[in-house]
Amino acid sequence: MRVAVVRVVALLLGIVAIAIAVSVQLSRGPVQGVLAYRRAPDCAAGSEKAGCLGFEAGRIVDKDTYETGGGGGSATDPPDPPVTHYEVTIRRVSGTTETKEVDFGFYDAVKSGDAARLRVWQGAIVRVSAAGHEQSFQAPASTALVWTLLVGWLGAGLLLWVVVGGGALGSLFGPLGFRVVGWIFLGLVLSWIPDVVLGAGYGFWDWFWRMAFTLFAGGIAVAFMVAGDTYYDGEPLYRRLFRRRKRGRVSRW
Repeated sequence: MRVAVVRVVALLLGIVAIAIAVSVQLSRGPVQGVLAYRRAPDCAAGSEKAGCLGFEAGRIVDKDTYETGGGGGSATDPPDPPVTHYEVTIRRVSGTTETKEVDFGFYDAVKSGDAARLRVWQGAIVRVSAAGHEQSFQAPASTALVWTLLVGWLGAGLLLWVVVGGGALGSLFGPLGFRVVGWIFLGLVLSWIPDVVLGAGYGFWDWFWRMAFTLFAGGIAVAFMVAGDTYYDGEPLYRRLFRRRKRGRVSRW
């Protein structure tokens, strides 16, 4: 009885997630928004209007960094290094300012006071050029598309588990939640594919590095999903990998 209830709940949640993704697509149209952005021509000088890419004069007024993550470690393992994020603040022609996260190359090249040329789509900055460098940003519709597809991806995962899963919550989440983490991570790894389908126009090296990352990170995601089903000498592999050394002796692996 309990297994049947779990299956029914998972089935309903999966259907609801997919229905939400589809309804958002139909009502707000992230796909249509991304297509409109990809196909938009440049606005004629002095005649900016909806449906074209405008240009705006701007200025870099500040730059900053912050760190996330890091820490952890133990007596035998060094702590993880923090991740540094780079930001610049841009003043627009209206006088408003916007802070954007950029890569290190752009951050290092610009300085406060530099003139900037902004490319604008529906009021949002999608590219900034300054000091001989360019930095692009996702259009609002692109972000909405990724999150909408991720919701649908989660729903598809629930429906797949209803069909092939064992009906127990343990088989849904996997050991330590590995299966769910792996499935979500795989969805994020594959999130760039809709850009290709919708005509992002990647160059050769963009394709090369994105495919290399997809294969590497996708392999990690799949490894997470199957970790609880892989055994070594009759013991789940994840337990061997996460078993800590005991005082006075070393673990078997």
